[in-house]
Amino acid sequence: MKEYIYLDTVLVNSYLAQIDEGILTKMSIGQLSSEGHSKDGGQQITKAVSGGLNLPVLKGNSKHSKTEIDKMTTVYSTTNSELVETILDDYSLDVLIDKLKELNQLKEGNDECLDGDLFITSNQFQIFDFELLKKTTNREQIFKLVEENLDVLDLHAELKRLTKDKSSRAKHQVRIEEIKMELFENDPYHNYNHIHRFASYADTLFPESILIKVGSYLCISPRNNLRINSSTLSFLSQTERKVKILGIISSKRKKSLTPSGEEQLDSQVIASTAPAVLADIILENFEIMGLNDYFVRPIAIYFES
Repeated sequence: MKEYIYLDTVLVNSYLAQIDEGILTKMSIGQLSSEGHSKDGGQQITKAVSGGLNLPVLKGNSKHSKTEIDKMTTVYSTTNSELVETILDDYSLDVLIDKLKELNQLKEGNDECLDGDLFITSNQFQIFDFELLKKTTNREQIFKLVEENLDVLDLHAELKRLTKDKSSRAKHQVRIEEIKMELFENDPYHNYNHIHRFASYADTLFPESILIKVGSYLCISPRNNLRINSSTLSFLSQTERKVKILGIISSKRKKSLTPSGEEQLDSQVIASTAPAVLADIILENFEIMGLNDYFVRPIAIYFES
């Protein structure tokens, strides 16, 4: 049984379609667009009663009939359709893995991988959710838990006033340094601020994504393919279970992209590689990536029992 953390069904079906020249991706049952459907059915029953009158003044007869029609109602649920689609998606991953193994197109375990290789492996993992980290280290959120020091607020206000322009900064340089030292020692948000700035920048570099590190493989995982929410995912970092990953090697980190202090990059190089260089600096400085680690486009990440 598989407990999915992440599943890219579009990518799974894309590979299966290329292998089998087409694949069933959806099955529709009944009139799924309507919440309910009713129609006439059953038997039509007609009852007739007749009688006559034979009075001296009035003579005649009468007839009365009553028709009853059974009603049948059928209710369809869109949930049934979604369940069928989910079953097809989940099972299609097993089909893909089997077919890739049959075609000898799947690297396993510690095999040396090249760019573009499909691989499957299992290992301990780490989760990096920069969007959640940014939200939870926001100053406003922190001080919902910790009472803010009024003296610290006054110091922040004074520092802002003294550093508002160049002349003021030059005139009050000594006092500015004193305030910074006092804030360093007394502001409870000081450490959180560094984390918040890092998380904000990292979230810009990896938008709408969560990073999942499985052994030496770093998966940049779009949120729309996650099977569990961020809160549950954060607690999974405490588990001792190993996770399995099926993915595509994007590239191997063979060297650091951090430029030396004296190195000058061409404007064209900066325009084309700046995001990758900045991401590499972030990942290296916070020890998320090392040399010879792999960047991965994940297809599926899951526990298996």
